[in-house]
Amino acid sequence: MRDAGMYFTMIAPQSISLDPAAGSGVSNGMGAPYRSYIERGTKPVLFSDMCGVETMLPRPLFSIAAACNELGKGGSALAGEAIDFESAVSMWTVWAAESSHQDHDRGSLFPGALGDLAILTGDPDALAPDELFGLDVHATVLGGLIVHLRDESAFNNLVRNPNTPKE
Repeated sequence: MRDAGMYFTMIAPQSISLDPAAGSGVSNGMGAPYRSYIERGTKPVLFSDMCGVETMLPRPLFSIAAACNELGKGGSALAGEAIDFESAVSMWTVWAAESSHQDHDRGSLFPGALGDLAILTGDPDALAPDELFGLDVHATVLGGLIVHLRDESAFNNLVRNPNTPKE
């Protein structure tokens, strides 16, 4: 697949259930060999199969955290197959954009790209894999506009220029 420039997609878990008949979007104990896929040079793509009629909204942060944790720790990776946060994010962003030939203007941040982004409530690099499930979104920026703001005072402290005097 790698040599042919092909990508494969996996439905990202949106919640955890021990019921094997739980359906798509649920990590139901099947597990995925994420690390092996990536080490072989493939770029698996996580996505939500939500089409607008489901009662559960897509939860990309949950599925990213699930890929970083093994089944026994609330995740969706097989034993020894959990991946780092950056690789899990790439599965939702840059690799997804590459797989649909849209990486010329999306999937990562660079001049001229559609720079939509989320500002998280914590630093994923400072968290243990199981703590990633506690991450939330402080703010979401789409098309240069803040479309979601969890806590304005916390956000203002987060983005304040270090040279700007505090109020």
